[in-house]
Amino acid sequence: MLEREIGAHVALLTGKDAGAAYASLLALEAESRESDAVFGWFDDFAAMLAHKSSFVRMRGLRLVAANAQWDRDGKVDRALGDYLACVEDPKPIVARQCIQHLWLIGEARPDLKPVLKRALRQADASRYAPSMAPLVEADRNEALDRLLAAE
Repeated sequence: MLEREIGAHVALLTGKDAGAAYASLLALEAESRESDAVFGWFDDFAAMLAHKSSFVRMRGLRLVAANAQWDRDGKVDRALGDYLACVEDPKPIVARQCIQHLWLIGEARPDLKPVLKRALRQADASRYAPSMAPLVEADRNEALDRLLAAE
C-alpha cells in the first residue's frame, strides 16, 4: 500500500462515514500484518484511544495492537496506559475489542505480559449490563489464557 493510500485510510478513521471508516480499519489492519508501512501513523492511532467516540476508540486500539510488532521506539509503552484504560471502557463493545486484541501486544512485547495480565485480572465486568458482563468476562478469560499459553 502506498503512503498516500495509507494516509487517506487513516483520515477516514475519524470521519462520519462508519462504513468507510470500517473498510479503512480492515485495510490498515491487513497491511499491518504484512509490513511496517502503517506504523508511521502510530501516534495518530494512540491519540484515538482517548477520543470521545467509542467507534474511533475501537479503531485506534485495534491499530495500536496491530502495529505493536513494529515498534522499536517505545511508542507502545507510551500508549499502554490509554490502551489499558479501554479494558474497562464505559462502552462494553470497546472493552471487548480492547481485550480481544490485547494478545497482539503481548505477542509483540512479551516483557509487557505481566502488566497486561494484571490489567485483565483487575478488570471488573460487573460494571456492564447483565447482557454484556458475561461476554466481557469470557473475553477476559480467553485473553488471559492466550497470554499464559504463549509463555
